[in-house]
Amino acid sequence: MNSPTIIAVIPARSGSQRITEKNLQKVAGYSLVERACDSVPKYVSHTIVTTDCATSGRIAKEYGFEVVWRSAILAGHNISGMSVWQHALSASTDDNHMTFDCSILLQPSTPTRTQSDISHCIDAVIDDAWDSACTVSLVPDRFAPHKQVDVRAGKLQIVERRHSASYTRDGACFAGNAAGVFGDFYANCAAIQSKGAQVNIDEPLDLEIARMLLE
Repeated sequence: MNSPTIIAVIPARSGSQRITEKNLQKVAGYSLVERACDSVPKYVSHTIVTTDCATSGRIAKEYGFEVVWRSAILAGHNISGMSVWQHALSASTDDNHMTFDCSILLQPSTPTRTQSDISHCIDAVIDDAWDSACTVSLVPDRFAPHKQVDVRAGKLQIVERRHSASYTRDGACFAGNAAGVFGDFYANCAAIQSKGAQVNIDEPLDLEIARMLLE
């Protein structure tokens, strides 16, 4: 039996609204782009780094990965990760860029992912008949819906909300087959609970937390 074709995509644009050159910031001695490259499993068939940044492109080539250059429009902060993922696969020169069994999206902004997080997402798509999968983390109880309130015209109002476990997409790994990546990603999507604490770096404080966890 042939091994499944798995294509990893690492999005690494140059800009960031809150952290200058975020993807080149270092955590425990390595840039976020390098950490994303290091996290690609050895059994992945092909890896694409999609970027508009010369430094990220150079790093990708040092790893032997394909670089897909983005236009200014695709490097904008309002562009969805899904659009970037689709573009990287469509623009790739790899022979299997549109006939893969599974593609994974590994964002540099989540350096706390584990190999287990990635492999469980891949297994869900390849072995368990899901079209897509993404990692989730449990929302701390203090932020859960049943603890939330409404404020209207300065007045606090208690609103009855369900009291059950809540989860958030944590950005550690997204995976999908062609139907999942190029169709409705969440129509048949497995929720894979991450094994450890995840940090999705968006603010300077997030970067410091990641450094605290990984250094």
